[in-house]
Amino acid sequence: MGWIVAGALLVGLLTTLAFVIARFRTYRPSPLPIVRYEVQAPGKATLALVRWPALAISPDGSTLAFVAAADGINHLYVRRRDENEPRVLPGTEGAAEPVFSPNGKWIAFMADFAIKKVSLDGPISTVAKVGDARGISWASDDSLIYAPEPTCGLFKISANGDNPQEISKLDETKRERTHRWPQVLPNGKAVIFTVGALDSPDSYERANIEAVILATGERRVVIQNASMARYVPTGHLVFARGGSLHATRFDIDNLTTQGTSEQVLQGVAGDVTTGATHFSIADDGTLVYVPGGTGANDRRLFWSDRSGNLQPINMPAAQYNDIRISPDGARVALLLGSSGTGDVWVYDLTRSTSTRLTFSPVNASPVWSRDGKTIYYTEIEPTGFFSTLYRKAADGSREAEKLSKLENTAYVKAILADGSRAIFDYQMNTNSGDVTELSLEAGATMVRLVSSRFNEYGAALSVDGRWLAYQSNENGRPEIYVRDMSESGGRWQISTDGGEEPRWANDGRELFYRRQSSFMSVACEPNPTFHSGTPKELFKGIFDLRSNSGVTYDVDPKGARFLMIRPAEDTNEATQLKIVLNWFEELKRAVPPL
Repeated sequence: MGWIVAGALLVGLLTTLAFVIARFRTYRPSPLPIVRYEVQAPGKATLALVRWPALAISPDGSTLAFVAAADGINHLYVRRRDENEPRVLPGTEGAAEPVFSPNGKWIAFMADFAIKKVSLDGPISTVAKVGDARGISWASDDSLIYAPEPTCGLFKISANGDNPQEISKLDETKRERTHRWPQVLPNGKAVIFTVGALDSPDSYERANIEAVILATGERRVVIQNASMARYVPTGHLVFARGGSLHATRFDIDNLTTQGTSEQVLQGVAGDVTTGATHFSIADDGTLVYVPGGTGANDRRLFWSDRSGNLQPINMPAAQYNDIRISPDGARVALLLGSSGTGDVWVYDLTRSTSTRLTFSPVNASPVWSRDGKTIYYTEIEPTGFFSTLYRKAADGSREAEKLSKLENTAYVKAILADGSRAIFDYQMNTNSGDVTELSLEAGATMVRLVSSRFNEYGAALSVDGRWLAYQSNENGRPEIYVRDMSESGGRWQISTDGGEEPRWANDGRELFYRRQSSFMSVACEPNPTFHSGTPKELFKGIFDLRSNSGVTYDVDPKGARFLMIRPAEDTNEATQLKIVLNWFEELKRAVPPL
C-alpha cells in the first residue's frame, strides 16, 4: 500500500507544481498607480510659453526645471520632488529652453545669445555663442547637439565648448528652412529633429520628423506632419500635432515607426509659429506639461507709453503680425495670420472698424504711402521662389495694382516719400539676407543697399529718407546699424549689447529697438552729420512675437507711445504645470508595445 500512497502524493505534488507554473506564466504585475498633481509658478511669475520649450524634467523624474517671467524677465526655476516650492537659479536672467544632462546634475539653457550650463547648486558657465537658437539636446558623451540659428542645420559641441561640428545640412532642393528641437537617441546612434520648410515659415503643423545617423550623416524621414518628437524607454516616439501629443511605436535600431500613431494627450500648450511644445518625459515615466493648446498664437494690440504702461486696444484676440500705423496715426495696417500666409487688414482706431484688403492668404509686410492713401504689401508664393509687390487703396475702393515680381522672398519695409522706390528685406536663402532698393518703374533692377556674407534685415527708413537703420549678425549676434542713404554711404553701429527691430521716431532724433525683453532708446543727431548717444533702457517686458518678417511694434507718429503686439491675456497668465507620475501606463494602453 505504501507505493500507492507515495504515488498519490507524487501526483498531488505534480498537479500543484503545474498549477503554480501556469499561474506564473499568466502573471502580470499590477499597473503602477497613476498620480496627478500640479506645480505653480512662484509669486507673480508666469510661464514663458513663446518661441522656446519652457520646461524639462530630469531623466530620473526627481527634478523639474521651468522658465517663468516676472516683470518681463525670464528666470530658470527648479523644484525637486521632495521640495514644497520652486526656487530660482541665480544668474539665469533671460533663460529659455532648459535641458537636463543624462546624469541629471546639469542643466543647459539659452540666454544672452549663448548656450549656458549650470549645476543645480553651482555656478553658470558659457558653452557657445549662438544666435536665435532653436533647440539643445545633451548626449551621453558629455556633448551637446544644438541648432544655433532659426534657419540652419544641427551642430555638435562638447559641453566645454570645444570642437563644434556640423551634423546636418539644410537641403535647399527640398526648400528646407530649419532643423530644430533635436533629441539624441539613447543608443547614441542618431538624432531626431524637426524639419521646417520655406513654404511654411511660421507654422510647424506640416513639418516632418527626421533622424540623422551621426556616423554617416545619412537622414531618414520618420514622421510627417509633426513636430518636436521625443523617444521614451517604452519604445515609443511621442510628438506634437494640433495642440495634442501623439505616439507611435519606434524601432530605435532601424529608425522606423511601426503601426499607426494614436493621440495620447489632449490640450498641451505650444507655439505653432516655432514648433515648440511644452512637455517633457522622464525615463521613469513622469510626464510634465503645460495645459492649453496652440493659444500662444493668440495676440492682442496694446498702446505702451515710455514707461511700459499698457492700454489695450478694443480688438478680439487673433494672430496679429506686421503692424504699421498710418502717417496720421488714425489707422493700423496689419496682417491677420503669419507672415506670408496671412491677409492684410486696416483697423480704424477712432471708429473701431476693420477693412479687409486682401483675400489670398499669402501676404506679408504692409506699409503705408506717405499720404496715407495707399498700402503696399508683398505676396509671397508658397514655394518662396518669388514675391510680388502690390499696392492698393487703403480704403479698399480699387483692385490691387501689381508693381513688380521679385525672385526669392522679399518683405517690403518702406516706400520713399515720393513713391518712386521701395526698400526690402530680401532673403536669398535661409541664412543670407540683404537690404535692397527697387525703383517702381517698369523694368527696374534691384539694387543692394546692404549686402555681405552675413544676414542683414529689419530695414527701417527715417521719415526724411536720409537714414537707413537695420540689424546684422556680423558680430555673431544681431546688432543695430545706421547707414547714410546719401552718396557718402557712412555707417555706424548703434546698439552695444545686441539689438533687433529698429524703428525711428517721427523727427528722426531717436531710434528705438528691442534687446531681448528690453525696449531700448538711442538719441540721434542726424544733421549735418550723424551722431548717436548711449543706448538706454526705457522699460522691460516687451515680447518677441515676431513673424518671419520681423515686425512686432510701431512708433506712433503723433505722440510718445508705441503700438505693440503682446500675447492674449489667457496665454500671458499661464502659471500651472501638470505632473503625471507613471504616465507610461496610460501610454502603453493607448499604443501597446510590441
